[in-house]
Amino acid sequence: MAGFARRSRFEIIASILLLCSEEPTQKTHIMYRCNLSSEQLQKYLEHLTRMGLLEVVLEREKELYRTTEAGREFVTGFQKLEGLV
Repeated sequence: MAGFARRSRFEIIASILLLCSEEPTQKTHIMYRCNLSSEQLQKYLEHLTRMGLLEVVLEREKELYRTTEAGREFVTGFQKLEGLV
């Protein structure tokens, strides 16, 4: 396992929100691009939508996820903090 660093919950959340801020994104794309299991992904998506940082968008009968304005503010704040450390 040498060379693998564990990501913090905030890093995972920021990566999901950043990915979904570019365009509405399907669950499977989020799962693969953010390197999460389906179980992990489901927990994060539920938490982020409940917190109002992510919203569900129906497009051509597909459930997509899009970052809200509050989610964008979270990412901006996280990146500023990351830059300080």
